Amino acid sequence: MARGCRPPIGWICRIRALNGQFRLARILFDSLAAGTEVKGKLIAEYKRAENDTGSPEVQIALSTTRIRELTEHLKTHAKDHHSRRGLLLLVGKQRRLLNYLRDTDIERYRALVGKLGIRVAGRAKQSGRAKAAPTGPEAPVT
Repeated sequence: MARGCRPPIGWICRIRALNGQFRLARILFDSLAAGTEVKGKLIAEYKRAENDTGSPEVQIALSTTRIRELTEHLKTHAKDHHSRRGLLLLVGKQRRLLNYLRDTDIERYRALVGKLGIRVAGRAKQSGRAKAAPTGPEAPVT
């Protein structure tokens, strides 16, 4: 780390106290405190049980918030490809969580998608068989 540079949030650094001794201090800034406050509110809103922090609903809600923040960041910093890669990884993870929730409990999935306002692309499952030909008045006559 270059001299005079501020270390990233969460790093443990040596700080010289007034008496000349070095002390270890964890670097925390206001933005981190605001982030944990928002995260706590989201967990409280989407949790399923008292100590729930890992249910799919909570994870999807947290990732949705982060995706929206990164999207706004990329609108102003179009050439930030490292953040773009992180966004794409996060979107993929959220997609997998949504697929899991849809496959296990469709009602919870629909409620969460409606509450978060997420647009979801349809997934067409096709089996090895060909689709049945349509019948009725709209069927083509051969």
